[in-house]
Amino acid sequence: MASRLWLAALLALGPALSWAQQVKSVPVEPVGGVNVAVGSPGALPSAGSPSLSPSVSVSLGTPLSLPAAIVPRSFSGGAASRARPTAASELASSAGQTASPASRDVLAAERTALPAERVARMREIEGSLVRAAGEAASEEFGEETIAISRGSTARLTNDEDEPDYDLMVELPASWSAERAAKFFDGSDSDFYHRLQAAGARAAERLFPARAVVATVDFPRALIDPATHRISEGVLLFPLQIRDTATGTLLVDTDVSVTNKKEFANAYPQYFADQMERVRASGGPAAVERMLSDIRLAKKFFREAVGVYKAYKGGPGGVGVEQMVLNAGSFDKMVERLHEAAFDERGQPRSVRSARKAWNVPSP
Repeated sequence: MASRLWLAALLALGPALSWAQQVKSVPVEPVGGVNVAVGSPGALPSAGSPSLSPSVSVSLGTPLSLPAAIVPRSFSGGAASRARPTAASELASSAGQTASPASRDVLAAERTALPAERVARMREIEGSLVRAAGEAASEEFGEETIAISRGSTARLTNDEDEPDYDLMVELPASWSAERAAKFFDGSDSDFYHRLQAAGARAAERLFPARAVVATVDFPRALIDPATHRISEGVLLFPLQIRDTATGTLLVDTDVSVTNKKEFANAYPQYFADQMERVRASGGPAAVERMLSDIRLAKKFFREAVGVYKAYKGGPGGVGVEQMVLNAGSFDKMVERLHEAAFDERGQPRSVRSARKAWNVPSP
């Protein structure tokens, strides 16, 4: 079944990627000494840095091996090939488990919990980072400029214990194209140094009893992963806070600056409206369950399927969020992936056919 889910994911993910490609910038492993970001924004080195090829190759080769020791039983249960969709709850039976009321959530141990104290610390870190980016922006661009958090931490959909933070600053609408161009080509801006100073103040606020250092890497141009062309009107500034003595990374942040609505789009409000509809239909418990299902789905793609993020051939965070919300739950998302990937005879569909079978709406 694991291999069927892997193939289902690869066949059906294309339609769900559009928002991930529009709003999410995700750091990936260093290439030639430079961290590249993909998913639009996907980062390229800024002018003067070593050049990189932005090409990414995705193979639909042999399905991934999923060791039972690290894969939830309902992902690795030895179910035979089936011609009908199979939900995660059904997989419990194929793995020898009974989906009784007391054990129905067979993936409970795999869920990423967000206890109140952890959420409070995330909010503290996020607030301090937003304040830092806002201070640097207002000093450089004017009082009307603000910074916002628009990553998974802002939506409580992050599935990792040490999440990264994604902030965005939108340039003043009053700026002329010529003035904006000077900022983006680096010829007329001190934002880098202002963000460095503001980041240092944020580090002191967040770790008052610890020796820490805040650093801002050189700004990076971004590319569209579909076309491999540099995206105009956006730069990314990586901001990190580390322990001075050990070098341990404590806070990892990307601050994007843009004057394009395609990057400063309405996804945060779109997501908030979706969750409000969940709340209206099922109350706070339904909201918590939906957020938990989204975090579980991200972990599923990251650890079980192995194709989380565009550079690995899978969806980014926003793409996963929209698949779960569109389907209604994690179980139903798995069913929809299976339905999209296999026809009524249990045969794999073509990519074109799979996309027609499930087209996740984009806002």
